[in-house]
Amino acid sequence: MKLRAIQPASIAVAISCALLAACTGPASGPTVRAGDQSTSGQLVIDDDSIETLVRLGDFTMSRGDLPGAIALYRRAHTAAPDTPLPLEKLGVALSRLGSHDEAAGAYRALLAIDPANPRALRGLGNAYLALNEPDLAYPNLEVAVELDDHPSSYS
Repeated sequence: MKLRAIQPASIAVAISCALLAACTGPASGPTVRAGDQSTSGQLVIDDDSIETLVRLGDFTMSRGDLPGAIALYRRAHTAAPDTPLPLEKLGVALSRLGSHDEAAGAYRALLAIDPANPRALRGLGNAYLALNEPDLAYPNLEVAVELDDHPSSYS
């Protein structure tokens, strides 16, 4: 009996496919192809469902692939530009990557859609702090604390 080594990329593709199946159900989910000649082993999603893209972005970020998660969140935002969640997730991923200017832009875009979003205000304030702009950070953080239903998240 010959054993074949399983490559980490193959495991990630299998997990992603299983995640898609669990999230979307067998009949209504996106078409997924993995490992055929046209994709060279990459996962291809044949729909722009924001729920699917955001969940895959979350999964990708949890695996440490911040650039991959950012691409998925941007794709979700393009598919539904008036939906706040992809911009919030994009801001988080950009901040974790250290791209605080871009994260601030994502949070400002989110605030244009939802001006009273405490997570966006907190994210923008934190991005400004990382950019050494405390005069811009503190007003956002103060309003975030006033609006947030869960102030214990600031401790």
